[in-house]
Amino acid sequence: METGPLPAKEAIDFIQNCKRAGRKVLGVDRLFLHQGTYTLDLEAIADFTMTPNVPRDLDEDAEAACVFIRSNAKQDSVFSIIVE
Repeated sequence: METGPLPAKEAIDFIQNCKRAGRKVLGVDRLFLHQGTYTLDLEAIADFTMTPNVPRDLDEDAEAACVFIRSNAKQDSVFSIIVE
């Protein structure tokens, strides 16, 4: 499942809710609104699926996703969260 575009605070709240519900965060994408369309920022993508055959820690991934959002939030940016 992928969310629609969320402001940074709402994206962090969503991730915290997923963590409490035991849902795995798979990734976070930063988007910018450009000429009425959201454009993916290829410089700001977090992927939590790239370690094959290693158990993932849901709490660590959720915290890393929140840190990613906090450090990449810009004035006109929003975030899309991908969860399992």
